[in-house]
Amino acid sequence: LFKDDKGGVTLASGILTTGTDPEREGGGGGGGEEARRGLDLGAFGGFIVRCIGDGSKFTFVVRTKGERTFKLDFQTTCARQRDGTYAPKVRMKWLTLNLRFEDFRDGEGKRMGKEEVRDVSQIGFEFKGRGSDKEGWNRGAFYLSLSYIKVYRSAPEPEIIYVSDGRLPETVTADMVNEELEQIVAADDGEGSLFSSADEGLTARESRREMYWKYRGEQSLINSGLAYSIVRVLDYDEAARPSPTERLVCKLDKAGVGKVTRKDVAEVCYRALAEPRATNKVFYTTREETGRLQLGKEDNDVFDEF
Repeated sequence: LFKDDKGGVTLASGILTTGTDPEREGGGGGGGEEARRGLDLGAFGGFIVRCIGDGSKFTFVVRTKGERTFKLDFQTTCARQRDGTYAPKVRMKWLTLNLRFEDFRDGEGKRMGKEEVRDVSQIGFEFKGRGSDKEGWNRGAFYLSLSYIKVYRSAPEPEIIYVSDGRLPETVTADMVNEELEQIVAADDGEGSLFSSADEGLTARESRREMYWKYRGEQSLINSGLAYSIVRVLDYDEAARPSPTERLVCKLDKAGVGKVTRKDVAEVCYRALAEPRATNKVFYTTREETGRLQLGKEDNDVFDEF
């Protein structure tokens, strides 16, 4: 059912029904058409997919009854050998993926809108290739096993606030995650250098492992289906006394991010719980100089950059 212009291989596909049984409705005519009308998933935020694979890249495909097709890529996780090749199947890891409707795109790059979400009729998977963005994606044998596919309800405000590591970059690519060593191998350590090998001292290795597990915590939360806010904190400075001309801000990028107090982080977490703009966002918190006294509620909108 699903083949792209580049010859993508369809792994599996299926027709979603509303529960109407054509046989019980008289064996045809309107009953068959009724059974294949699009499902209204408007009350939900996306799919939850539990799967395990060999490190290959796949595409989740959604088709509406109106014959519109939307796609979203995802990559499975598999540890690599020291020579760069993929490890045997025993090193594969189960993943729980949160595939939000708003992240699906059609062939023109348009988002999957509310009307399309209310008209879902078919879903499928395409095999894209194996490798990485740097190496190029190669076709060939692949492995993907599915445990379940579910939908989850969207929430207007965060249900969980997770405090993470501000040394992590805005985007963590698959090449930066070393599953075998349980380390982030190319992340900023806060001093401007990059971790790029396993030869530094014990402190550096521990730091990379700490970032790895913080990142894994982020991914578990993102893929849980719960509404979340992830607050990345570079470091704490409890001795700092903020200037009256400074303001607490939250940023989607880490440019200019510095140390904050635990009180600052507590305030951000408290505000995020009642802030729809913070829902399903990963952001950094810091203080910045404004040059003027911070008075009034409008001066304290920590999410005004979102």
